[in-house]
Amino acid sequence: MKKIFLTGATGFIGANLAHKLVKNKNNHVYVLVRKYSNLWRISKIKKDVILVECDLNDGKKLKEIIQKIKPSIIYHCAAYGIIHEENDFEKTINTNVFGTINLINACKDIKIDAFINLSSSLEYGEKEYAMKECDSLNPINIYGISKVICTEYANQMSKVFGLPIITLRVFTPFGYYEHKSRLFPSLFLSIVNNKNPQLAKPNSVRDFIFIEDAIDFIILSSKYAKKYAGQVFNLGTGKQHSVSEIADLAINVSGKKLKPEYNSVPGRIYDLMTWTADMKKTFKYFNWKPRYSIKIATKKMFIWFSKNKKLYSERNNKK
Repeated sequence: MKKIFLTGATGFIGANLAHKLVKNKNNHVYVLVRKYSNLWRISKIKKDVILVECDLNDGKKLKEIIQKIKPSIIYHCAAYGIIHEENDFEKTINTNVFGTINLINACKDIKIDAFINLSSSLEYGEKEYAMKECDSLNPINIYGISKVICTEYANQMSKVFGLPIITLRVFTPFGYYEHKSRLFPSLFLSIVNNKNPQLAKPNSVRDFIFIEDAIDFIILSSKYAKKYAGQVFNLGTGKQHSVSEIADLAINVSGKKLKPEYNSVPGRIYDLMTWTADMKKTFKYFNWKPRYSIKIATKKMFIWFSKNKKLYSERNNKK
């Protein structure tokens, strides 16, 4: 059995990763949760994972857990601050920076095959061109700043202690179990309830990557962690789409006669006209490309949200 240790499994990316990992019966998946974690995203697979209760900020207990389990692969997906409502400064720093430091430090005395550190394109800040891994970093919010620190620490610890850590700067994943305030869930929850979607700026753009493609790459990357230890890779598509493009596509896929209501909700500081990944390095090093076009992924999303809209009740969807 391959022992896998996963943080952030109650979040969007981590939950989808957990669902994929348990499909392989050779995986022994340990999921780190806090005492009051909301498990709605992984409720269907609770019996297939081993829940381990610990806060990332408890470095001593975390180290004891890692030394006891001795996982071969660690996927570090836990983060705070990416959702607009998550605006607690201290929690952002404690969870992202000190939590990551504690987890990496806990691995120094055991042998691991891979440590995949998930970061964000928000490390780059505003650019007028496709973002490259070697670009200067100019984060525009505290979340981006915290991720810059995490990436630098991960890279240096990998080099100094020989840890097989690679960092993935994820652009804009979308898919199943995503928070209801984000673009795709907001669109589809409105559409399936026959309401006009309420959106911010129509011309802001993102490099959207379907969650199935993102998860496939995250798992693939763990096989190359030793080879590319201490390096950073973009995880996107290399293409950008505007909010209006996505809204039109989602409505067309549904077959309903609805009309987006733009500028009806507040925008974000990073609603920009250019936001895309330069994927040359990732495509070359891993011989990989996304499988799903934005159109096919949107169709899959509409079907999933039509079947699972009850998951997005106030009772379940706190985060």
